Amino acid sequence: MTYGNTAWFDSRLDVSLINQNTRQKVRDYVQHKCSISIICSRFNKVENFYARMVSYNKKGMTFESSQHYKKGTNIFFRIQNCVIENTDPELCEGLRTASLAEVVCCEKIKNQEEILYKTSVKYHEYY
Repeated sequence: MTYGNTAWFDSRLDVSLINQNTRQKVRDYVQHKCSISIICSRFNKVENFYARMVSYNKKGMTFESSQHYKKGTNIFFRIQNCVIENTDPELCEGLRTASLAEVVCCEKIKNQEEILYKTSVKYHEYY
């Protein structure tokens, strides 16, 4: 699956839903694993949800939360406490502290304590 002439973002470890050509394009983007607290909301909605960003790259990110998002949903997210002053600039490539994004995949993940969803989003382009 492609978005324009570039591969859409998918940081899930299991990329079996993507065809072979796109799979290589997705791997071309460097994935940065992390554990960053974020606040998300559906675009133009008041209710906020807390989540944990688990990886990101130039095109998007993946986060875990207790909320299920439908594919195509526009969300606004922001990092709760962004302390990146002493971070290597290469590690920050693709990290957005606040942005709009579109949900490309949301799947339930197994967790003994609570129901969690792993959501992959692609960033909306800046104008």
